[in-house]
Amino acid sequence: MRRHYGFPEPVVRNSENRELTPEAPPRHPVRRDVQGLRALAVVAVILNHLTGWPVGGFIGVDVFFVLSGYLITGLLLREHERSGTISFSGFYKRRIKRIMPAAVLVLLATVLASWVLTPGVRFLQTLTDSFWSLLFVSNWNLALQGADYFQQDLIPSPVQHYWSLAVEEQFYLVWPWLMLGVLALGVKLFSWSTGRRRLAVGLTIGVVSAASFGYALFLTATDVNLAYFSSVDRAWELGVGALVAVFGTYFRTKSVALRTVLSWLGFLTIVAACFVVDPAAGFPAPLAALPVLATAMVLLAGEHGTQPYLWPLTNPATRYVGDISYSLYLWHFPVLILLLAVMPGDSVLYYAVAAGLIVALSVLSYHLVEDPIRRSGWLSSKTLSSRERRRRRKKRQKFLRSTLPKIALAAVLVGATTAVVVVALNPGGQQQAQVAEDGSPVIPAGEDGPIVSDAVRCRGAAIMDPQSGCSGVDLGDQLDPAPAYAATDKLQIRGKELCWINLTGSLTSCHYGNAPEDATKIAIVGDSHAQSLMAAIIPESGKNNWSLNAYTGDGCILSTRATSTCGDMQPKILEKVASGDYDVVITTSSRAKTYDPEAAAEAYRQVLASGTRLIVFADVPGASEESILCYQRVGFDVRNNDCGTPLSESRPDAISDAAPLAPGTQLFDLTSLFCADDFCPAVVGNVPVYRDSGAHITATYAGTLSPYVVGDIVTALTG
Repeated sequence: MRRHYGFPEPVVRNSENRELTPEAPPRHPVRRDVQGLRALAVVAVILNHLTGWPVGGFIGVDVFFVLSGYLITGLLLREHERSGTISFSGFYKRRIKRIMPAAVLVLLATVLASWVLTPGVRFLQTLTDSFWSLLFVSNWNLALQGADYFQQDLIPSPVQHYWSLAVEEQFYLVWPWLMLGVLALGVKLFSWSTGRRRLAVGLTIGVVSAASFGYALFLTATDVNLAYFSSVDRAWELGVGALVAVFGTYFRTKSVALRTVLSWLGFLTIVAACFVVDPAAGFPAPLAALPVLATAMVLLAGEHGTQPYLWPLTNPATRYVGDISYSLYLWHFPVLILLLAVMPGDSVLYYAVAAGLIVALSVLSYHLVEDPIRRSGWLSSKTLSSRERRRRRKKRQKFLRSTLPKIALAAVLVGATTAVVVVALNPGGQQQAQVAEDGSPVIPAGEDGPIVSDAVRCRGAAIMDPQSGCSGVDLGDQLDPAPAYAATDKLQIRGKELCWINLTGSLTSCHYGNAPEDATKIAIVGDSHAQSLMAAIIPESGKNNWSLNAYTGDGCILSTRATSTCGDMQPKILEKVASGDYDVVITTSSRAKTYDPEAAAEAYRQVLASGTRLIVFADVPGASEESILCYQRVGFDVRNNDCGTPLSESRPDAISDAAPLAPGTQLFDLTSLFCADDFCPAVVGNVPVYRDSGAHITATYAGTLSPYVVGDIVTALTG
């Protein structure tokens, strides 16, 4: 056989003798093992998202990346080798027909369901996320959200999984043009043979993939959130699949035994990766290389030969799951997230309903939307034969007469059932608390006139105080804030949220309260939990003649050991608050972070040595994601619910451990206003306690804590 540049001319198969057009590229036999890999990938992802098992099931996305690079590159190469060019219009039309219909359908259905099930803030967030998903840039949107500290503890978006589609589509925007440039250069300038052109394309892919992998290693070590979502450092995964498409054609072994061993080794390695890859350590680089290279092995083993013994991937059932894998991937995450608005996510019923909905919606979506549109003449300029036109017309007529009425009836029944369930579970609905012009709550009237003042006084933390006289007070059924808006219930001063200092440059602070000349000067130091606690202090600062300076930022705890986020700013904060300029320093910080008590105690001693009083508030108890979902759930009953988190699940509080190590520190613990009998309710006194699973308290609940927090501060100042 003639060889060119060390590589034989590739064998290109076409299953039909037909005219090649941009809309009708060379056919390539559908590989059963590829469909099996799709099935394996989507099942791994769904199981991981549904049950958390297997722990590394998310690597199914990496398998999809390799498959995409392999299939698209192979298609483009075959088209160029037969026609001498690559039709970009034909390529992108095929991508639109393949990707857009089902993707748009799921986005529309998700937005509609979110409007019904998760109104308010979560609906608006879903609407925004869906917009970015529709533009296939959701990976960058999520990367920016992950960089936003206050987005990290929120409930996941139901369209969060669209990030992987965005990565692939961004690859498709660049890769065909790069390939055509290399191929055109080889043909027009150097008259390269097919073998040399393939080598040039392969070398280009290799260089790009190596650069991408190197960048992925760097980002994984420095910014793991960006590393996970960035298409730049994920490109190497698609590049590995592309390399198999380029050079796999030269793998011509006739040994069934060798292909079988290679394919089984790849298959078992993918399965093993589902159990051993840890997202918290070295992912996506270098650990993603394990499933990526394993997938490449299976693809390579199937080149120019069947896989008669790879039955886990090639049996009919697995192949069908592979056929509907795109629909399964699209539907699974909205179902899993939105179903949590109806029922708890840790029950057998949830698993059963979620699995049933995912399968049913995916099968219907595939057979009624995805596959028919993909096979249709939409966006195709080719002329159909009269026989084909008649066949399609009869098929449409049959669909309109028979199938469409059944679908419409099913949709009506499903919609009616959903409406009945929603109304039955939530007859009164949850309304947002009314607010007067001066910002005070408007108390609705009861049957016998206005609700007594105790209903106002006993809302929130007071109901947990045995000395408040609130036992037995009827607070009604209304929550304040309404669950749909609890996530954004933050104190604002003159339209701005509370202090969040810059972590670079000169040290700055935010001032609240009275002018410092004749006031008690107070510094507040800490992270976002200190910022949340400020909502209990600032409204009372004027009447107590306090001048407040806040030094609150991401990881800015009072400690001599710098955190990875606050870094160089911490020594500046410590120097300022230990200078003697303040009468008292107040600090608290999240127990969710691992801090060194001794390093904190050393900072406390420096503050005390300057003659400044030091008040430490123990951190609030932790909050589970389920406890937040619970009070936002359709049908939530404020009078009868078990929404909350066991106190025993809260992590140890480092600042509480540090306070006794610095004599003179005054420690106050508010746990009794959050928990009773080792259980911390998500709603206390008709007030949602937490905004999110990061245990950031709502401004409304912080306001009800104010008498106790302010009382502790006054005690410390006068004691």
